[in-house]
Amino acid sequence: MKPTIRDVARAAGVSVSTVSRHLNGNRGVNPISVAKIEKAIKECGYTPNAAARSLKSNKTYTIGLIVSDIANPFFMHAAKSIEDVISQYNYNLIICGSNEDWEKELKCLRMLREKCVDGIIISPTGKSGSLLTDLNQSGMPVVVIDREYDIKDADMIIEDNRASGCQLAEVLIKNGHRRIAVLKGSSNSITSKQRFEGVCSAVRQYGLDPDQVLITENCNDEAGACLSSERIFSMEPKPTALIALNPRLVNGFIMYANKNRIRIPRDVSLTGIVLKQNNVIYPNPITCIEQTPDELGYKAGELIIKRLSLKGKNPPAPARYVFEKKLTIGETVAKVRSKSDSKDE
Repeated sequence: MKPTIRDVARAAGVSVSTVSRHLNGNRGVNPISVAKIEKAIKECGYTPNAAARSLKSNKTYTIGLIVSDIANPFFMHAAKSIEDVISQYNYNLIICGSNEDWEKELKCLRMLREKCVDGIIISPTGKSGSLLTDLNQSGMPVVVIDREYDIKDADMIIEDNRASGCQLAEVLIKNGHRRIAVLKGSSNSITSKQRFEGVCSAVRQYGLDPDQVLITENCNDEAGACLSSERIFSMEPKPTALIALNPRLVNGFIMYANKNRIRIPRDVSLTGIVLKQNNVIYPNPITCIEQTPDELGYKAGELIIKRLSLKGKNPPAPARYVFEKKLTIGETVAKVRSKSDSKDE
């Protein structure tokens, strides 16, 4: 017969309630008893009945995470950090991808609701607000990450995307660049839109016309960035600088530049948003905004656990964390050279 919790308690020499408290993540169990229980579980081959546990505790010990792109390294890093936090409290993570499609996002939300997850962490497309608000107000905590989106009483953890875009453009303008290419992310991406708004804001601050200065291309990944770069650099006159508004687009442009022997910054200056400086891909340190998805993920994990621990009590006001990023000056931006400088080469 399948071993029961009573068999584990008998083998460990402790009470059934002590085993139950340990299995439910109670940290008040004596460490010696914990060691005995864990040894008994292995020896008995005991597997907790998740369904029975859920019915008894009214918890499934699962948290849903919905991101726009599962293949995006930013979300992979964030998901790992979330899981590192919640696993300490015996919670498991269910990861879903919306592919920037709000209808798919709704399906993911409904599926997670049907599975009775205890909480949801989401990087939203921007069109599922009413359902997220309903879920949050029904007692299922919702934490919004990466994207600024108003959901009543939900915690939010974001980066200042407009400020990042502004800084990336400003350093180029200060170095004399007046023809700047911009690789943007998906047209459905809130973060991409906000970063581009920041770029345009910097251009206007210096008395320039974005329509005259900026050459824009929408692309989703490294391959798209390569194709967009090819179109941009077939133009005359060519841009003197390029801004890549997410890490995959930075990688894609550098791949294109390496293949076509475009020298950075001699032929074109580069600024962008990166995850981490990678010396294999990036021969020179990039002038960039460096993202910290690990930090974002840890904070999201802590917030969702905090909300779950306060369930049924008077919760504090929703938290709003904004990570402000500073520009790191690298070696990929040069001053615009005059025509006479070019002739002297």
